Amino acid sequence: MRKTTPSIIILLFLLTAALALFTTNALALVTLIGSGKSYPVIEKSNHKEMIKKIQEESKKVKMDPQVYTVTLKKPPKIAEKESIRRFATTYVQPYDIVNQKGKIIIPKGTKIEPLKYFKLPVLIVVDDDSTHIQWALKKREEIEEKVFILLSHGSAWDVAKKYNIRVYHLDDRFVDRFQIKRVPCIIRQVGLQLEIHEFSL
Repeated sequence: MRKTTPSIIILLFLLTAALALFTTNALALVTLIGSGKSYPVIEKSNHKEMIKKIQEESKKVKMDPQVYTVTLKKPPKIAEKESIRRFATTYVQPYDIVNQKGKIIIPKGTKIEPLKYFKLPVLIVVDDDSTHIQWALKKREEIEEKVFILLSHGSAWDVAKKYNIRVYHLDDRFVDRFQIKRVPCIIRQVGLQLEIHEFSL
């Protein structure tokens, strides 16, 4: 059996930190991880290859209309004025990571800045109202980076079919982590911080 080197373990830790920051069905990662599939660790692999593999596999996951209906405990309100805020994304490792010999290589409490290692895509969060969707599509064309559209209300399944686009839904963990209070908004990486820009349409 091929041994997992410390460098690979650290790489997996960085990926875990990024996914912890970005825990949401926005990238279909929850569905993918829940599928029970596993993949061998490849020596000399890098984070770009790993993320590419996740994205490729997520495309194979079939959408279930019921699963992709937004059910938030505290749905964001509609923004009445424009505002911008930024925050750091420091991740704290919740437990020790050890190698095969039991030696701790990443201790509990280790702090890391995931955005030093991963470029997160731009997220456009909107209501399922047609005005919001049209606005999101226009913004997506204007933004040169990779963009994902997320719904704060309604059915991602219905919107995807109606507009023939790939759209995802928010979950409570994502809303809490980013303290999303109003939509529409655009979430993007600015250096080592994330910026939430709320708009009033």
